[in-house]
Amino acid sequence: MRIEWVKLRLHNWALWKARDAGGGRGFATQSVLLREPASGYRESIMPIDDTDAGVTNVAIEALRLTRPHLVDVLECIYLHDTGLKGAAQRLCRAQSSISSSLDAADRALRDWFVARDEKKKSLST
Repeated sequence: MRIEWVKLRLHNWALWKARDAGGGRGFATQSVLLREPASGYRESIMPIDDTDAGVTNVAIEALRLTRPHLVDVLECIYLHDTGLKGAAQRLCRAQSSISSSLDAADRALRDWFVARDEKKKSLST
């Protein structure tokens, strides 16, 4: 079963990574002179917690060292937006395996965050 607060962090991380890939970190990906005129319609922008996403990225990179197959699943689902079926096809696994991997990734990330918090507490006392 998925852990809701970890899922929320992963969604924030995915938005952060997409913004980073799209040049949303303060550097334009295209000259201002080449942009098309605005249509007047504006999409609402989902706020992204950069600090939270950065820490989540560190956790995912730590997970890559020990359980890269889980990171592959997270990237398919969250960064490539493949869904369960697409991730299963892309990674040559059953959909149930992808679901199990998402659950395992949630638990591994939860454990990483708990260990990080405990370390912070022990250093502050």
